[in-house]
Amino acid sequence: MRCDVAVIGAGPAGLTAAGYVAQRGARVVVVDEYHRPGGRLLGQVYEDRRKPEGQRLWDGAAAAADLATQVRSSGGTILTGRTVWDVDAGPTLRVAPGPEADIAARAVVIATGATERAIPIPGWTLPGVMTIGAAQVLTNVHSVAPGERVLVVGMDLLSLSITGEMIAAGVNVVGVVLPPIGPLSRERAMPSAVVAELARASSLAPNIALRTGARLFGGRLRGIAATLARIDVLRAWGVPLRLRTSVVEIIGTDHVEAVRLVGTGSDGRPRGRDRLVKVDAVCISGGLAPLSDVVRLAGCPVLEVPRLGGVVPVHGPALETSVPGVFVAGNVIGIEAAAVAAAQGRLAAVGALRSLGALAGADADREIADARDAVAQARRRVAFRFLPDVEGGHAYVERVWAGERPAAIPSPAPRDEMRTDPIVCRCEEVALHHVIAAFEDGATAVAGVKKRTRACMGRCQGRVCEDVLRQIAASRGHDDLLRHRPRSPLRPVRTADLR
Repeated sequence: MRCDVAVIGAGPAGLTAAGYVAQRGARVVVVDEYHRPGGRLLGQVYEDRRKPEGQRLWDGAAAAADLATQVRSSGGTILTGRTVWDVDAGPTLRVAPGPEADIAARAVVIATGATERAIPIPGWTLPGVMTIGAAQVLTNVHSVAPGERVLVVGMDLLSLSITGEMIAAGVNVVGVVLPPIGPLSRERAMPSAVVAELARASSLAPNIALRTGARLFGGRLRGIAATLARIDVLRAWGVPLRLRTSVVEIIGTDHVEAVRLVGTGSDGRPRGRDRLVKVDAVCISGGLAPLSDVVRLAGCPVLEVPRLGGVVPVHGPALETSVPGVFVAGNVIGIEAAAVAAAQGRLAAVGALRSLGALAGADADREIADARDAVAQARRRVAFRFLPDVEGGHAYVERVWAGERPAAIPSPAPRDEMRTDPIVCRCEEVALHHVIAAFEDGATAVAGVKKRTRACMGRCQGRVCEDVLRQIAASRGHDDLLRHRPRSPLRPVRTADLR
């Protein structure tokens, strides 16, 4: 199959980019692993309290349907249920399964979005434990309750918005607690840091204490954080938000049966006795990180920028990369709201069309300027932010693209070593002590840990556990553990598709 522009990812960024290209008369093909276009839009249903009554509901599935219709009605092609397992020079996408084994394009927009970060907790491999994003898909896409008694671990904007969605759908959420303190949770286990983050989304807050406090304290988030962090329990949608309670262990034999909880101090450290709470489902929220494996496989240079959520590709003002014909957009360049990702999709599309000669001269300059302004406006208008300083992160990337060598943005220092020995690689059932032994044996890269333990060798190919290994390494003084290099095939595919 041949086209002018191939788009990897059918989320808001990818569909917007494809729609723009198709409307300009160019041939565009979108490829996505899921069986429906829309990406994370499909599970999003929330209320924006800044808007008038009757206009507050955001229905992501409806927005996704509209975007997909625009692509198809303009002549674009959307291939769902397809995996891009390799990207060759040209560029050419290797796709499976299906008859479109190769897609030869003149330009590619990579809009692979984000992945959820893992927080390994003893017992997290039991059936009934899932990420908060999986709970959102079950609830809003498939109309299936994650369980009869659900506990949410991790108190952030993502987990609380999805908790609200579950409550609205009739799911029995018994509470929201903090993760155990350690290098994999960091500030997520600190009550004051948690409250400060929640105060940034006062327009979505269901609790009057958060809404009123955020308005009264304004930009002085430390004030509201210090005040509210002393409270043991807040309530949202009738669900207790336990700011001074963390999970110790998830208990069960063949499935989740209970959790062991412990009270904590204001520093997140355990205090008091453990107690058991019966649940049959646990949803863990560890935050989001850019899904950068495809851009790395394509040969694009990357940077680790904590203010953008993790590893992002180095890119220019039109979202071009240093690899000819390869553009990027959406959460792969930094974790932001769907509206921002969509605006970035348009910008990447303009850049791709300019590279093909479909836009040139003053028209191209004007289109790029307008698209960049649209990204900035979308960022100002969003109801909430997943990260507090994305502007600073993007400015850092722009300086690197311009040839500067700014000082690296440091990651937050690890708070504590892990006090338990959980499985840290679910695919290969590698426990924490195996990873520590690999470091003691001289491993200086993820590849070295992989060789010694089989971590990152399973189906996810390190998308879940690579960051876990690096955070464990940082907690033990190995701040420069090298990432693994993605290889083809990027995803598991049938031997018959390797042609």
